[in-house]
Amino acid sequence: MGDLEGAISLHREALTLLPLGNPNRFSSLSNLALTLYDRFNQSGRLEDLEEYFTLCNQAASGLTSSSSDRLHAAMQRKILSHQMRPFI
Repeated sequence: MGDLEGAISLHREALTLLPLGNPNRFSSLSNLALTLYDRFNQSGRLEDLEEYFTLCNQAASGLTSSSSDRLHAAMQRKILSHQMRPFI
């Protein structure tokens, strides 16, 4: 779990360096969201899941509708891949 903690810390730091409107902010928000989702899957911390959804909404709010659809599909694939992992 230490690697996840380090990754979350670095993703948070990266976000502080990317102001609103920066084209790389979407990637940083998404990376942090997915890392928090990974930690939620390991720890069950609801705060991580809540922040995951908040960050996904923030990332989606800066996208066009077609990009937003792609984000939604990507996040759904990530969730499904975690749910299916015990069966694979």
